[in-house]
Amino acid sequence: MTTKYFNVKNGLSAGNITLDASSGNISTTNISVTNISNLGNVGNVKITGGTNGYVLQTDGSGNLSWAVQGGGGGGTPGGSNTQVQYNNIGAFGGSVGFTYDNTSNTLSVPNIQVNSLSNLGNISNVIITGGTSGYVLQTNGSGNLSWTAPGGGTDTGQMPYYIPSGTTYTVQENRQGLFSIPITVDGDLVVNGILVQV
Repeated sequence: MTTKYFNVKNGLSAGNITLDASSGNISTTNISVTNISNLGNVGNVKITGGTNGYVLQTDGSGNLSWAVQGGGGGGTPGGSNTQVQYNNIGAFGGSVGFTYDNTSNTLSVPNIQVNSLSNLGNISNVIITGGTSGYVLQTNGSGNLSWTAPGGGTDTGQMPYYIPSGTTYTVQENRQGLFSIPITVDGDLVVNGILVQV
């Protein structure tokens, strides 16, 4: 191995440059290029350090470092299989409750918050478990919903089209006009204590 002193110009400056005649490698401690650096094919460029899948990142001042890739499908996934990936302070993150099953095309998440319009599409696509056949969703005025029998108890509002078995609906004296619609009663129909229909 022989140390040679090179005359450098055209924007290139360097310290002592060592030429290894047997391998053809040139090494130096520092090199500064103020014009184009043509490094040739990517297969000829070697930069040590980093982890498989990491990318070379700049701080905007010319200093480079290896970092987890933030997008484009590279990097090491966070969490376990089927867990959806998200940005966790600059790194891939995964959550046990936030998963996607590509076999059933199902996205699972324990909680979801929508701050704008929720378009659920056709009613046949919407499934809400619980309740009994014929029951309706009722709000408590604070956004909490529960299944309830339509017109159950002493309701003074619009008389329902269907009254399930085992529930009651009391019509107030001033509600005579509500009988203009067909009503289906699944059970006993009692008017003023008299059994009208079974």
